[in-house]
Amino acid sequence: MRPLLNEHLEISGDERIYVITDNHGHAMILERLLDLVHCHIKQNPLKKNQTARILFLGDMNDKGPDTAGVFKILVERMGLGKKGSRNHKYRISFSGLVGNHEYNLNLFLLGSRERFQDTDVSKDLHREMLTGEKRRWTYESLCWFLEGGGLQTAESYGVIKNKLKERFELLRIRVAEIQRRRPVQAAPSATKSERDISHDVLKAAQELDIDFEKIRDALKVEMKRRNHLKILSALYASAERMPTENLPRLAFLHAKTGLLETVHLRDLSLEVKTGVRKADDSTSRIRIRRGAVRRMIQFHGHKSGKTIPNVKPNSIGLDSRIVSTGVGVAMVIDHDQIGYIETASNHKRGKGDVIMKELGTMTPQGDIILHPSFAPIRIADIRAIPAP
Repeated sequence: MRPLLNEHLEISGDERIYVITDNHGHAMILERLLDLVHCHIKQNPLKKNQTARILFLGDMNDKGPDTAGVFKILVERMGLGKKGSRNHKYRISFSGLVGNHEYNLNLFLLGSRERFQDTDVSKDLHREMLTGEKRRWTYESLCWFLEGGGLQTAESYGVIKNKLKERFELLRIRVAEIQRRRPVQAAPSATKSERDISHDVLKAAQELDIDFEKIRDALKVEMKRRNHLKILSALYASAERMPTENLPRLAFLHAKTGLLETVHLRDLSLEVKTGVRKADDSTSRIRIRRGAVRRMIQFHGHKSGKTIPNVKPNSIGLDSRIVSTGVGVAMVIDHDQIGYIETASNHKRGKGDVIMKELGTMTPQGDIILHPSFAPIRIADIRAIPAP
């Protein structure tokens, strides 16, 4: 299957959209959330000729205890990665976008830019990835694996266990010492300082008998055996619900950006859409629109804010910080109406009985009119809800 990472998905205005993001390896919570979505469809049947779409905004892997379980759900229950992923009984299709964690997992597994078509940015970002036949691990890849959740992903596939896990704990301590001794410098010296740190980290790993090459190869083999690699090649970079006379334009991407008032969503670089690079780093590679731009509403994950959901004048953040809160959220978009389902309110409720909270209405001009009963959850007030 050819990679879709830089393709743009267009969604019909007639579809009911369920948006999920930043699950981070919490398979049981995702299972519960999907059950609630299916129950909601049963309680609120689709109109004649209407379809539903479950759209993931990225960061389904890393940090949590069971990335392998999450990918199993995406492949076996939802068919993500298969041609025409769809549940015909309930007229539901499934699509996913790439987040910064899928981006980094892809780089770690492939060790090259072969899946990324945005070569101007990628060439600069990963110029040290390959040197002839000998691989050089980048600072970004090592940081992701040790600090960004890659280690937990490898553990969920059984690649890291027992004594190797203990050696990684020692490596973490050494890496912290290395970073204190060699802080990353600002550009233009950043490349050299990152390369120096990478060299020291790899040397420390070698002393502890940790081989990143073997770990990467073992993880790739295990993911391929379970048909999980196909998920990474089935992800889109962004999605958009096209506007009509009565409906606003909706943008779906992993990381919020302030450029969409002047820039086509499809023209943003992959690094900006995933949050790997700040918007300012790619403006020179983007075509600027001419003339007036119709406002749009962004739906995003990746550092959403202090509430669930986090509503701004032209954006709605859905990241529930699941690692600390244990709460999963699915945004429900039906025509001009917005609501959301979250696992905290539906904890221990019976099947077929789902609470959907009203958020508000979207105007054709791209404004969000909040429902009188809308009261977002303050993340600081949440006591972690145990998984079902």
